[in-house]
Amino acid sequence: MIDRVVFGREHDSLIRHLNAIGSSYEKMGEKQKVRCALYVGEGDATMSVLWVGCRDWLEVVLHELHYLACIIFGAVSYAIRYVFTRAQAIELYTKGLALTRTLHGEEHMDTATSLNNLGMAYDSMGKYKEAITYYEKALKIDQRVFGTNHPTVATTLNNLGLALQALGQHAKAVELYQKALLIKTTVLQSAGDPNAVDAEMAAMLNNLGTACFTLGFWDKAVGYLARACVVARAQLGDAHPDTKLYTANWKGAHAKLFGKAKP
Repeated sequence: MIDRVVFGREHDSLIRHLNAIGSSYEKMGEKQKVRCALYVGEGDATMSVLWVGCRDWLEVVLHELHYLACIIFGAVSYAIRYVFTRAQAIELYTKGLALTRTLHGEEHMDTATSLNNLGMAYDSMGKYKEAITYYEKALKIDQRVFGTNHPTVATTLNNLGLALQALGQHAKAVELYQKALLIKTTVLQSAGDPNAVDAEMAAMLNNLGTACFTLGFWDKAVGYLARACVVARAQLGDAHPDTKLYTANWKGAHAKLFGKAKP
């Protein structure tokens, strides 16, 4: 690998590339063939990597990469086909984590990012206990590095809640979702807009609503899911898959609470 020859085996550039490739593997799932098109940038000699896939995620733009990293993908200026697996994603994230720990130590935001990436990869495979282990490690580092009221901490709390909910630990998931939502709300509104929202907040509201619904708190579920729908429509539009999902969840909770579906 050119990155390894020029920069050495333990360099930030290589870590970013391993994480980027791993992220692609995770998104594409088992044995999805894709085409990688590399475009040489201007001035600072960077590249943008565009993965052209086979499904709804046809165009996913990943990180800008240093031009020397092209060999990691096996090509310079032409498209190449790969067969990606989640197992490969985990292998790359694991390498990225090892390099990050060597370079920066345990108490660094990049270490937390690598741990979170591994958690998401295991999560996508249904290996929730393994995912929880990595999420919890990432969370502890995030809290020490950023403090307790930071959007990165909110994201990790949300991810951890999803894994716990998948294992049936709904009450614990609700607790984590509430913490994540409070942090997210505080951060967004800190700029002075009391109505500030974003798409991630919609996801957190949906997660909190579905967990409350499972626990039988239908009135709370309807409230959270209704808010998720409002935020998603404003941020993503009515046609977005997430908006449709949240709306379906809200209708189901509303029907359970009031005995009929909401039109």
